[in-house]
Amino acid sequence: MEALANTRHQYQEQIAHLVDLTVHGEAGVDRALSMLLDIDTRMEQLGRQEHYLETIRTRARRELDSLQLTKLVEETRAQLATLRQRQAPLRTQRTAAQGMPEDLPAGVGTGVSCEGNGAQNAQDDPVWLEHEIRRLEAIIADASGAAAKSLSATS
Repeated sequence: MEALANTRHQYQEQIAHLVDLTVHGEAGVDRALSMLLDIDTRMEQLGRQEHYLETIRTRARRELDSLQLTKLVEETRAQLATLRQRQAPLRTQRTAAQGMPEDLPAGVGTGVSCEGNGAQNAQDDPVWLEHEIRRLEAIIADASGAAAKSLSATS
């Protein structure tokens, strides 16, 4: 686009120079008019080139945005699958613990430590996992909505 702007500036300078030459009698009006019309035609072509380049840029931007949304959804789905795999054993442990006699302290007989509700770290905390799963599901929903909107805008 910068090259087109430079070319446009060059054409404008040529027009100004031809007008100056004609006014000062250094160039014939017929010849100057012919050259001015030629420059004008090239400037119109330049405008069309700018329009087409802008159309290409806009379309390429939409395509890139769509690819980035697709990549985000795929990466998020992979993270979501990992979290759901980690969540499954914790649910099984929680279900097994709920079936234990009530007089046993939490975690006894389940192989789960009472400290931190059995979480080895924050990422194994069932509450954190549930929150993170919901957050990732929201990201997927938002990205899918944006992708659908982008596709409808292209049609």
